[in-house]
Amino acid sequence: MDGSIHLLAKEDSYDLWHHHLGHLSKNALRAAPSHVTNMPSVALPDADTPCKGYALGKIHDHPYPPSGKRATCPLRLVHSDLVGPMPTESRSHACYVLTCIDDYSGFAVVAFLCTKDAVSLHFKLMVSWAETFTGHSLTSVRSD
Repeated sequence: MDGSIHLLAKEDSYDLWHHHLGHLSKNALRAAPSHVTNMPSVALPDADTPCKGYALGKIHDHPYPPSGKRATCPLRLVHSDLVGPMPTESRSHACYVLTCIDDYSGFAVVAFLCTKDAVSLHFKLMVSWAETFTGHSLTSVRSD
């Protein structure tokens, strides 16, 4: 193998090189032939419109519509989420994170879990603790 990158391409189009080089910017693609052996010069498009993949990657998705309403007392609404599995375990071998956030106060409780099946037990423990601490009962939970 002679280290020639040009042999990998069937066409020397901007789109081909842009996608194969991880959505490289126009400026970096313009400079690439002077840094890469046997890479052809690529005709760059005049328009500055981002590619479809780049545009889709920038879209933000809101799971719930914004609301001006807030809970009127503790534990009226609790937001909960489970994150994981994480690529790296913690020292205690946890690879999931369970969060519960009270909408009224913003108080958050976090549990680090080793397995997904521990969610039910830890959620019940969090609710029991919060009800004892606040003197209020849990009314509703919002979770994805």
